[in-house]
Amino acid sequence: ELGGLSKATAGVILRELVNLEAQGLEKFFGEPEFDTAELLRTAPDGRGVITCLELPTLQTKPMLFSTFLMWLLADLFEDLPEAGDLDKPKLVFFLDEAHLLFNGASKAFLDAITTTVRLIRSKGVGIFFVTQTPKDVPADILGQLANRIQHALRAFTPEDAKALKA
Repeated sequence: ELGGLSKATAGVILRELVNLEAQGLEKFFGEPEFDTAELLRTAPDGRGVITCLELPTLQTKPMLFSTFLMWLLADLFEDLPEAGDLDKPKLVFFLDEAHLLFNGASKAFLDAITTTVRLIRSKGVGIFFVTQTPKDVPADILGQLANRIQHALRAFTPEDAKALKA
């Protein structure tokens, strides 16, 4: 046993880490460390600064993207103080192509993101999942979002129409 882990469990974890490393893990978790506090910086006039993380190569690496996203949100949750009800959030994330995050995701990941989305609101962090149709985001996660913006939505099937009415 290794720190209470069986050899089999340690082997599974190691294989997953090797897989993530092959996908480019060191770019996100190597040195220098990505500092989430940088996302909260302000301009000299006090207005917030927009940070755009463009990660086009991660479309083919959803496991790496979801690992980075969960680390990012967990790090913010741990570091930020409770904020209560704010007039405006401290930080807002717009996650484009959100369906890539949820397609084929494990139940454990979906449970973790549902809990994180619910809890991180109390820290003054807002999250928007940007996608073509609301049905791309699991219902449990949709239920935790404080805001929803819909525009130019079209229903091509009865299922799409039902999702739009929800």
